[in-house]
Amino acid sequence: MEITLNPEIQARIEEKLRNGEFSSAAALVEQALTLFLESDEMDDAEFLAARSAVEQGLEEAKKGEGISLEEFDQMMRARHGISR
Repeated sequence: MEITLNPEIQARIEEKLRNGEFSSAAALVEQALTLFLESDEMDDAEFLAARSAVEQGLEEAKKGEGISLEEFDQMMRARHGISR
């Protein structure tokens, strides 16, 4: 596979190689892509977890199981040591 990078990115890669941070451009690109793909996967997982929590909260609210905003505020302030 061949890719074309803009001159700024090429210069940054060359700098990393000169500094000895990577043994090759391929190693640097591989690590960068691995980190990018992992963060993308984490974003998807975090989104799904947040959506699930919202859905659970809505279901609890329908059943009258929720707490008031005032109760939530007091609970969070106590948990994090924040006074009024």
